Amino acid sequence: MKIEKQSPGPEMSSASTVLDGLRREIDGIDDAIHDLMMRRAGVGKRMSRLKGDGPAIRPAREARLLRRLAARHRGDLPIAVVVRIWRELFAALTALQGPFAVAVGAPESDPAQAAALWDLAHDHTGVQTPMRAHADPLEVVRAVADGTATLGVLPLPDDGEPTPWWPALASEGAPRIVARLPFAPSGNARGADVDALAIACVAPEATGNDRGLLVFQTAAEVRRDKLRAAIRRVGLAPGALAGAAACDGVRQYVVEVDDFIGPADPRLGTMRDELTNNLSDVIPIGAYAVPIGDTR
Repeated sequence: MKIEKQSPGPEMSSASTVLDGLRREIDGIDDAIHDLMMRRAGVGKRMSRLKGDGPAIRPAREARLLRRLAARHRGDLPIAVVVRIWRELFAALTALQGPFAVAVGAPESDPAQAAALWDLAHDHTGVQTPMRAHADPLEVVRAVADGTATLGVLPLPDDGEPTPWWPALASEGAPRIVARLPFAPSGNARGADVDALAIACVAPEATGNDRGLLVFQTAAEVRRDKLRAAIRRVGLAPGALAGAAACDGVRQYVVEVDDFIGPADPRLGTMRDELTNNLSDVIPIGAYAVPIGDTR
């Protein structure tokens, strides 16, 4: 039996024509996106020649840009996808301006945390960026300090940590905290329920919505509520992060505050005066832009 082909009806032909037109429109959009990406890379290259030596990373500028994109974002495309695209751009264009490598704290005693920190670092710094895991968090600090790594990714301070890394940042010339990860929802990464801090040898910059980290050094043990009271008296609110350590007879406490605090901030002197009988010093060890969607 012979089966005759049926020609498409006018409705099917019309739909096919519309689809072909939409595909051509998508091709044009893809070409335009690609052209703009290449143009952006060229502008970044010109900037690197003007800026000279030094790390090319600008965590505060990246945070401000991502917040701006999030504020203007419309439509069904998840903002997490937009952030991921730009994070890849940041990493690739940073690498065009100079060496860019990452050191990741990956404690052997906690494989789950190690995997989570690795994924956070990978999402933050892109698929092409060289990364190296370090079992000892202090090795991460040393790698960033000596220039082996541009950025270090470390677990949040905790009272029970066996080898606290943050006291190493209280010395002059040490790396500083510059970001908190993830800055936006992390999708299906193994670090979806884990946060981290990033350190670099760059001066932290204010973004307009920041949290700072302060290290209080004391000769004797001081109650944490006394430190928090001193912070409140200068108009700041203590944050959730906190940790304690002791070395060579000096007690150290790290406390988060709800504002950017630079080394010349007059509030540091006021806090020193408040704790004059107990305090050796109070040292800002960095700050981070509050992540998108963080309402704490």
